Amino acid sequence: TVNRLCGSSMQALHDGTRAIMTGDAEICLIGGVEHMGHVPMNHGVDFHPGMSKTVAKAAGMMGLTAEMLGKLHGISR
Repeated sequence: TVNRLCGSSMQALHDGTRAIMTGDAEICLIGGVEHMGHVPMNHGVDFHPGMSKTVAKAAGMMGLTAEMLGKLHGISR
C-alpha cells in the first residue's frame, strides 16, 4: 500500500514495474482511487466544467482534468 495522495497510483506503478524488471514479481496489479471526502476545502462548491478555460490547469479537480484530456486527445470513456 502506498499513500502519496495524488501520486500514489503512479508510485505503485513504478514499484510494480521495478519488481517485474528485477525479477521480484511476474505480474503486479496496480490501481488507484481518488478519495477527496476527507478534504473539506471544496465542500458545497459545484465547479463548472468551463472553469478550466480560465483557471490554471493545475487548479482543477482530477476528474475534470481527465475529462478535458480525454476530449483533447479523442479518448472516449
